[in-house]
Amino acid sequence: LASRPCKKHSSMGRETFIAKTIWENEWPVIAPGIGHLEDTVDIPLEECRFIDEISENDFITFCEAKPDKRLVGIGKRNESFYSLKDNPGVLRLYTNKEQITDLGTSAFLGLRQKGYEFSVKTAVRFIPQSDNETAGLVLFQNNENHLRFEVMKKAGEICFVVTSCIHGEEREIAQTPLKRKGFLTIRLQCCDQCARVWIKEDNGYISVAENLDLLAYTTEEAGGFVGCTVGVYASANGTESTNHADFAWLGCEVMDR
Repeated sequence: LASRPCKKHSSMGRETFIAKTIWENEWPVIAPGIGHLEDTVDIPLEECRFIDEISENDFITFCEAKPDKRLVGIGKRNESFYSLKDNPGVLRLYTNKEQITDLGTSAFLGLRQKGYEFSVKTAVRFIPQSDNETAGLVLFQNNENHLRFEVMKKAGEICFVVTSCIHGEEREIAQTPLKRKGFLTIRLQCCDQCARVWIKEDNGYISVAENLDLLAYTTEEAGGFVGCTVGVYASANGTESTNHADFAWLGCEVMDR
């Protein structure tokens, strides 16, 4: 087990690596003559492929009876907070009272971060009925350290808000009003521990926030060893609600430099 750091910080927790090994005096020597793990390793064995393989790029739709097994939850995954039947073809997340700042299970389904240069997109349709209801995209390290990109209602107006949560302290970074009530596309681009987010309502994307520092959401700053996930989320933030948010798809792809 080892970690892949970027700017001396790791966002992906501990991973399994393969390295060339020899034995000297009954002790293993890892990566002889090199002294560190390599990005790629040539192994003199016949290639073996698997039916289900992890890929760098993911595009998940919601047309099946069960959620894609690449999606992970917080704590557990059950139909108390989602449905694929209420509106076939989309993922419906209920705005339950549980929130992502809690230690328990909240309405979140995401993909594990697998690199430092990637783009995540989703399309959400959500009409908040109160100021407590939110839905959108989250870069999640733990309940006290995460970055949220949410549709919510503020002063009677529906808007898109970017909020950081670092060691439990929340700070609003950016806010922009929304014009329509259809699907909103959210695009998050992360590169070398820095992020930028756009939204698209009609024809083109507009930038909402840029130069977002991601070092706070790493093992070195936030603790733990499981790494970050990026996914869709909904909540009524501690209040009772019967509302919901519909997500059309979730995609994550490696960016070309």
